[in-house]
Amino acid sequence: RPIDSDLIKSITSMCLPRRTGAKVKSVVTYNFDDLLERQLTTNAILHRCIYTDNESYDPDELPVYHVHGFLPENRNPYDGLDNSTLVFSEEGYHQIYSDSYHWSNLVQLNSFRESNCLMIGLSMTDPNLRRLLDISSKNIERSKHFAFMKRLSSAEFCHEEIDGKETKVIDNVDAAEKFLERHHTLNEELMKELGVTIIWYESYDDIPEIIKAVARHEN
Repeated sequence: RPIDSDLIKSITSMCLPRRTGAKVKSVVTYNFDDLLERQLTTNAILHRCIYTDNESYDPDELPVYHVHGFLPENRNPYDGLDNSTLVFSEEGYHQIYSDSYHWSNLVQLNSFRESNCLMIGLSMTDPNLRRLLDISSKNIERSKHFAFMKRLSSAEFCHEEIDGKETKVIDNVDAAEKFLERHHTLNEELMKELGVTIIWYESYDDIPEIIKAVARHEN
């Protein structure tokens, strides 16, 4: 079955080097899979998977940091996978969270301090992520990062699927819309304090199109 989704393709298109050089310095992923790497290979983009603290990469390679561990479909091309810290459980998460000098925390902190980051597919509720963003945003006057977040519509908010049927659970639509407006505004303010500007989207299908537009602009 096809694994090259529009989202994976659009992210890969951003990673394609331009005539003036590479626009994307690195990719930090919290996923275990190698879907992005396979698409990068298909597009002939040199890259290196980094999933332990003793990995290195060539300046011509795009580093792809798997900060929560790496489980590729084919293990043969990769060495030292057993040394990768897999964050499958609360224990593994706390191991990273409590170690300020864990390589994965340093990678994320360096990216947040030195680069403009575009965050895709994150709820932005992860305590460790928010802690690192808070540290990196000190003494920075304006937001330098961007995050895709789904805007809740009043139709979604007022309805719930019960026994396979969509049922209206909130009758006061006007009040719900006012609540959602405040909810979205509050989220924007909270993210701004962490140095992040929210890019709202209505449908998940909007994300690849926005990324493609950004890539075209860079070109």
